[in-house]
Amino acid sequence: MPLYTVPVTIYATAYIRSYDTAKAVELAKTLENRQIEVQGDELISGIAFDNPQLPELSLSPAMQIANIEAQYLDEI
Repeated sequence: MPLYTVPVTIYATAYIRSYDTAKAVELAKTLENRQIEVQGDELISGIAFDNPQLPELSLSPAMQIANIEAQYLDEI
């Protein structure tokens, strides 16, 4: 049976703890073009918003996959 790959865009929510908006934006920009290994990546957190252990910067584990562009499907 053939195996196919197709690029997917995943939308996630970043949570940033900061007293300063400029610092929050600076931290958010560190995510740009970053590759994440889902298993074991400390950036992804399921910790509640009000938990004092919530990191300064984290991604919610709840993500959404955008529309799949079937024309980019490749057999490998």
